[in-house]
Parts: sequence; C-alpha cells; structure tokens
Amino acid sequence: MKKLIMTLIAAASLNVSAESSKLDKCYKVEELAENIMMARQQGNSMGDLMKIAEGSKLVETIVVDAFNFDFWNSEDMKQKEVNKFKTLWFKACYENIKESI
Repeated sequence: MKKLIMTLIAAASLNVSAESSKLDKCYKVEELAENIMMARQQGNSMGDLMKIAEGSKLVETIVVDAFNFDFWNSEDMKQKEVNKFKTLWFKACYENIKESI
C-alpha cells in the first residue's frame, strides 16, 4: 500500500514536470494503472483508493475504471488483469499524445 501511495503522489505531478517527455508521462500512467489494479486485485475498496487519490482527477478516473474490471481469486488471473489494465491505460495515453511527439 505504501508503494501505491507514493505512486499516486507522483501521479499528481504528471502535468507539472516540464522536463519529462510526453512518452515518459505515459510510462508513469502505466505504472499508476498497474498499482491501482494490483490494489484492487488485493481486495482494497474503491473508497480506500479514492481517499489516497487526494483529489487527483487522473487517479480518480483510473480507480473508477479499475472497478469496471473483474476481481479474480487466482494469482495468474489477477496478474493477467493487471497487465491488461496497465496496457490499456498506456495505449490510451499514447494515442492521446502520439500526434504531438
């Protein structure tokens, strides 16, 4: 949970860091999505994750989206869901910025 908190804090600075490349921001979004889905697959509630978001609209959006995906009991399926989720968020970010790279 501490890693998740640190990742969420870092996410708040995504639009502030001018020196980061646009693609680097997508890697950060991917990591954020991965950690949120891992927390969801570990049984954390949406409310708990929203508290950690501390008003970040990006984090709140990813949290809500994570709860549109299935919760699994097997570790293999949990990891597959995490991988699918983080890939979808990276792809969405990339498609959003690819014209300006």
